[in-house]
Amino acid sequence: MTRYDERLDAARYYISVLNLPAAREILLDYLNDFPANPQAWYLLGQAADDDEAAIEALERALQLDPDYEDASILLAGIKRDAEMITYPTPPEDDDPNREE
Repeated sequence: MTRYDERLDAARYYISVLNLPAAREILLDYLNDFPANPQAWYLLGQAADDDEAAIEALERALQLDPDYEDASILLAGIKRDAEMITYPTPPEDDDPNREE
């Protein structure tokens, strides 16, 4: 196994035990050496500490590999969840209990 495989495996492990800071550190180091690896960007999206960072990493993964299904699914879920939080549904106009 090469050093590069070991770093990605280590990042996967840290993600699985929810040690996201350790995973991010490994992945950022790895991406300095291999910036065109969509799998590393996908993992960075999983390890991101906020939605904006996750979206940026996942979009980069998809730029490198437009057919990366896991990245596409995760990105769609994050965007959907962020939209639900950021843009709540307005109240219905026909609420009978609403005072005018």
